[in-house]
Amino acid sequence: MKNVTKTNVLFTFMVAFYLLLIYVVRLIPVSVLSTNIRLILPELIMLVPAFLYITVLKPDNLGQMSFSSPSPVNVIKIILFTLCVMPFITILNSISTIFVENHAANTMSYLTRNPLWLNMVFMALIPAVCEEYLFRGLLFHSYKKRNPLRAMMMSSLLFGLIHMNVNQFIYAFAMGFIFCMIVYATGTVLSSMVAHFVFNGINVMLSYYSADIMEKMESTSEQAAVLTTADYVAAYIIDILIAAFGLFLAYRIFKSICRENRGIENIKLIFKKENRQTYDESQGRFFDPYIMVGIVLCVIYICLYGL
Repeated sequence: MKNVTKTNVLFTFMVAFYLLLIYVVRLIPVSVLSTNIRLILPELIMLVPAFLYITVLKPDNLGQMSFSSPSPVNVIKIILFTLCVMPFITILNSISTIFVENHAANTMSYLTRNPLWLNMVFMALIPAVCEEYLFRGLLFHSYKKRNPLRAMMMSSLLFGLIHMNVNQFIYAFAMGFIFCMIVYATGTVLSSMVAHFVFNGINVMLSYYSADIMEKMESTSEQAAVLTTADYVAAYIIDILIAAFGLFLAYRIFKSICRENRGIENIKLIFKKENRQTYDESQGRFFDPYIMVGIVLCVIYICLYGL
């Protein structure tokens, strides 16, 4: 079995394990299985197919993955880069919530009952480690041998789909691509783990701040309903300008990260037309029957529960 084919099998098994877990967990009362445990189980259960993938299918891409520590300077740059990108991700999230439900916000509003440190572990650290190992580690490094740019697109698509709702799919796809770029530039998956932890950690802390604001609003007679359409439009324009400036700064920081690692010219090469259209056919096809089963399962679930 070819490398990409093996990886496609991995993703479909991840989806199957995830959906099976959802079904089983719904049968267990909350008094037996707490909401906190329900949240981290999907992250951990997807490591089971990963273990089988490594031990049974034995892909030859494992040696390409590096978990070396980025330099302290690079860590600081990655943190700053992530902070600069966050306004753009926030814009994508806010636009999508106009049309579909924000499932993540609903979850976070419940979790603010937990201590901050506990949510930092459950919602920031564990997802950063597990998801980056799976998607920027196993999946991206396997797909990369066929075509680096398409590997970024493919692993980002699957990363979006595994969140199982439209709202998170949109910004998770963008995040996935950004994290792939960081891994490709630095050569280590730990870089994207840092970025992912910073992104989730900031959102966890902001959820507590938002909860306090909402509580104060509900305790006063002045409700948010007094805001006009013009107020919302003005707020969106300001957010878009902030996001655009953030992306500009993020690009400058990313160039600096590249110069200290792979080099910006090597990053630009993957976007050139001749490299975009060059494939290592020996690795297998990105879209085959195995991956289509996983994608179809995700789409069905999203249509039923994730809108």
